[in-house]
Amino acid sequence: MTVRSGQFRHRSQLQRWLGPEASPGDRDEAGPDVAERLGAWLGVADAITLRTGLAQVTAAKPGPKPAGDVDLSQELARTRAAVLQMIAALGVPATPKTHGRVPVVRPVASAEPPPLDPATEFSLLLQEYSDVQRRMEMRVDALRAYAREVLAAQSPALAQLAAMDGLMTQLVHGREQHLLANLPSLLRRRFEARRQADTEAADGESLEPVASGAWLKALRADFRQALQAELDLRLQPIVGLVQAQIEAQPLG
Repeated sequence: MTVRSGQFRHRSQLQRWLGPEASPGDRDEAGPDVAERLGAWLGVADAITLRTGLAQVTAAKPGPKPAGDVDLSQELARTRAAVLQMIAALGVPATPKTHGRVPVVRPVASAEPPPLDPATEFSLLLQEYSDVQRRMEMRVDALRAYAREVLAAQSPALAQLAAMDGLMTQLVHGREQHLLANLPSLLRRRFEARRQADTEAADGESLEPVASGAWLKALRADFRQALQAELDLRLQPIVGLVQAQIEAQPLG
């Protein structure tokens, strides 16, 4: 299949969340295609790795099959659901705990306690965000490696696809992690911008009583939306691998 310039201009959920100014290449006018954009990420050492890796991709052969029948679409759905559950729990004041084998649930107050000062609340949420982000990365990376293992055992074509995915992961994973590490600073800028706008709207006074908690709900929503968008981005390669497995299955 011939890939034309301008094809594959899919805007990820993360790009949409960041806003139109964060994705100028996603507009309708002509721009660099996928290969040109990727080339801007790669240095001389990466080019050497790519050249060597492509030879290994071409030579890839099916390996041993994992035990049992594997439905990658179900594995993908389970991973997505588990991470979304983590994200939904971010900032929730009452969370289940365990003591030995007996589950202990902290009672939920009828009214949420007043929030702390904005800077403290932001720092606490940022700590939770970093923990969820770390656990998300571990689960998604493990699923992606497992998907490659499954595909590599099914046919020569899927073995080559799995090898290519492993090669691309090696080449761009570090750059991707560096970019995702900047999300907390973007969240902080959004937070400060909202506080500034609210303060100006109130003629220099605090826009709302801290006890109202409206600003904290908006802050939590920002953190959760950022994590959901990051999950969407991290899962995209796995979605492609799963689709390849489905399309390779014989009809009937």
